[in-house]
Amino acid sequence: MKRKIAGLCAFLIASSVSVSVLAAVKGDANNDGEITSKDLTRIGKYLMGTKELDEEQFSGADMDGNGIVNIVDYILEKEYLLSDENGGQTVVSVPVFSAESGFYENDFELTLTAAEGSTVYYTTDGSVPTTESEVYSAPLKITDRTSQPNVYSARTDVSSSDFIPSNVTKGTIVKAFAVDKDGNASEVVSKSYFVGIDIMKQYGGFPVVSLTIDPDDFFDYERGIYVQGKIYDEYVASGQSNPMQPWTDEANYTQRGKDWERRVYFEIFENDGNLAHSQYLGTRISGNATPSSIVKSLKFYAREEYGKK
Repeated sequence: MKRKIAGLCAFLIASSVSVSVLAAVKGDANNDGEITSKDLTRIGKYLMGTKELDEEQFSGADMDGNGIVNIVDYILEKEYLLSDENGGQTVVSVPVFSAESGFYENDFELTLTAAEGSTVYYTTDGSVPTTESEVYSAPLKITDRTSQPNVYSARTDVSSSDFIPSNVTKGTIVKAFAVDKDGNASEVVSKSYFVGIDIMKQYGGFPVVSLTIDPDDFFDYERGIYVQGKIYDEYVASGQSNPMQPWTDEANYTQRGKDWERRVYFEIFENDGNLAHSQYLGTRISGNATPSSIVKSLKFYAREEYGKK
């Protein structure tokens, strides 16, 4: 149901509205039982006219309880998230990267900047950083890594084929987040860098997609969706395996449904190497016979739980 949105003049009076009007139920615009930055995003989308709210969501978004959702509610929600009152969460700014994802001719140094008093943790192996990860203290050298040994492309448990590729093109994935002095954490930022690659020569002028995923989500023995894994070993042990038709064998990569969907960071680059779009998605292995191949088909799902629907 559409509601009338108050004009931008509401912004001019926002500073006179006190955060004390908040009630526990207010601010939960996505009805998940928590008041987080996702609720702020939902209010923003509503104000821009890109998302509708049902009655319950509208009630949660109406922060000042005046029966309409407008800029005042958006600002109140933001103030609430930035405060520690009423169990509100502190929004920590994400680290700022000195270079955007993309293709670069030469090596360069990458700097990560965070708010004063914050600590930045990062990884370069694709895994999600934690407070046990490396602490950023000096610029990171981003180089052409193609001459380094293959890692995931050298795995033999992704297919029944014994084909091992020669040296493959490689990039550097940097993931980082910030933690403030009170222990509040920001969201994780992910960037992909490819150095020394002639994108026109390598890819023939086609756009390039980069997928960044926690290695365990693809390659873990029990939960990895890209490997034969535990399900394959149990299937072989049961005596049902068919060496003449390996594509019929059960394996981790043949499993279906949401339980076998994993979060992935999707980036697409124009044919000049510049980043065109990026967002988090869900991904699953797709196909009937192709899951048993080394190169597998993937399906992608843009869900609100990952970010953009």
